Amino acid sequence: MYKIITLAALATINCISYAHPEHGDFPPEHPSDHPEHPSDHPEHPSETTDVASDNAAVVKQVQALLTEVHKAYKGAAGITENLTITFPNPMGESETATIELVIGEDSGSIVAEDQITFIYTGGKIYATLHGIEDGYVEGDASDGFYEGITAMTEGGGGVPAWSLALRASDDSAVWTDALNMFGFPEMAVASLESKDVDEKSVDVIGFAGPDGAGRIEVTVNDEKQIKSIVAFMAQPGMPAIEIPIVAETSFDEVTTPSTFDAGERKKYNSLEEMFMANMPGAGGEGGGEEEPKSKLVGSAAPDFTLDRMDGSGKVTLSDLKGEVVVLDFWATWCGPCKRGLPGLNKFDQWAQEEGLKVQVFAVNVWEEGQDEKVKKFWADNKYTTKVLMGSADKKLTENYQISGIPKTAVIGTDGSIVEIHSGYAPGMDEKLKESVLKALNGTVEPAKADHPSDHPDHPSDHPDHPN
Repeated sequence: MYKIITLAALATINCISYAHPEHGDFPPEHPSDHPEHPSDHPEHPSETTDVASDNAAVVKQVQALLTEVHKAYKGAAGITENLTITFPNPMGESETATIELVIGEDSGSIVAEDQITFIYTGGKIYATLHGIEDGYVEGDASDGFYEGITAMTEGGGGVPAWSLALRASDDSAVWTDALNMFGFPEMAVASLESKDVDEKSVDVIGFAGPDGAGRIEVTVNDEKQIKSIVAFMAQPGMPAIEIPIVAETSFDEVTTPSTFDAGERKKYNSLEEMFMANMPGAGGEGGGEEEPKSKLVGSAAPDFTLDRMDGSGKVTLSDLKGEVVVLDFWATWCGPCKRGLPGLNKFDQWAQEEGLKVQVFAVNVWEEGQDEKVKKFWADNKYTTKVLMGSADKKLTENYQISGIPKTAVIGTDGSIVEIHSGYAPGMDEKLKESVLKALNGTVEPAKADHPSDHPDHPSDHPDHPN
């Protein structure tokens, strides 16, 4: 399935959590020979500039530096930027993604390799998804490339558009929001450091959230170009990870304008509509790509015994044979999980209303010692789906081969895994209905005529399947 847009989907939207022993505590230490750092990735500076201890002085200096950066981007004849994003991989070598951004006088493009392409031309912005050759989305960009792509992706959506923001806007809040690629909440200036890289001076701006769970380091070279952005993520009960984005930027004039020819492509109203229409089984013309099938599908579901959150006892999976069991692995810190939980809750209500032999559990993971926080979150949202406390079971996520959440497993009446769905995207509640009815051997139909499969009560915000 499509990541829809690289960074937020690959990292934050998928809540990637890696059991990567090298990363240790947060913030992680970064030796100079760290294999995951590109050669021009800024190591943690050992020397700092003479910055006043008062944070207000640091904020003022960062504001002045970003203003200089803004002037450089705004005054450039054109911008060509090649980005390399490195993602740690718990199963082997790190993975990389590449993005090319071109900004001309009145046209431009963003191409995320094998993912998505945006073209800005003629006061419009056009988007196509890799693998959907006969569809496109058109949006208004009469106010410029940045405003157009922000509107199309509903606020940015993980698009690496800091160069667009620095060039188009005079508002420093817009710049910092664009630099916060991973959507960490309440990010504020934390530090300003100086160091030498390849005998050239660079400045490193640190942004951090109030709870220490997210941190960003932005490196600026002596030409006032953003050379890299590194995100550090840490959550209770999980190892810290880091994702560097290294930029190669040119301020030369762009001589070849970007163009777009829709040809015979079908026009969709939004990226979401195009994506959903081309999902497997959606009845769309494109069909999309199949999610890689988990090796666990078809095998016996790993057994476990977990405490119920409400204190009413324990649940042992093997005791539930004869019923279909849906396990949704989640955490309170996981944004995509939280977007999917309303759909899970309504799916659970649907199954109960239909009298189906289905047990639905939201299995909390990677939050050991956070039981009260989990209970408060559930109560505040008034969810009724049963919660199992899985953080203390060290083998649970390993047995279910979970390296990122949300992840949803559908277990058949014989105790074997029927399907596993990963990630978040709209429409998952309908997929779960299909999965459950299939797991019940297709013999059970909804008992009530006023609950068709497209019942409007079911929202389109339950997790789906990015890669």
